[in-house]
Amino acid sequence: MRTSHTRFAILCVVAASAACSRTTYSLMQTGIITSRATYSRLPAMFVIDDTNFSREPCRHGTQFTFSPNIRVVRDNGARADTGALTLGRRVSVFISEGTLILQSCPPITVAARVVIY
Repeated sequence: MRTSHTRFAILCVVAASAACSRTTYSLMQTGIITSRATYSRLPAMFVIDDTNFSREPCRHGTQFTFSPNIRVVRDNGARADTGALTLGRRVSVFISEGTLILQSCPPITVAARVVIY
């Protein structure tokens, strides 16, 4: 009887720690990758909103550097790597909670998750 309580307690601790370790993502930009470059020695991409007629980079585009643990997935859920982030690809870029956004022209931030369409 005591063993089942111990197993249940361990299961509860593991489940609670897994729930706490989840990353919360927020959608930052959906659009087309128009540039792949390096920003401060970090791989980066420039994504511009393709739903707006204005192509002004200060209002409709964002420069994203890649976090060390970036998650790249296709729209069907299959994993991909950053090599799939090529020019002309339509993507949705998410940032994680608490990510710094530099209010420059264009804004610069760190991509945590990218969905490729």
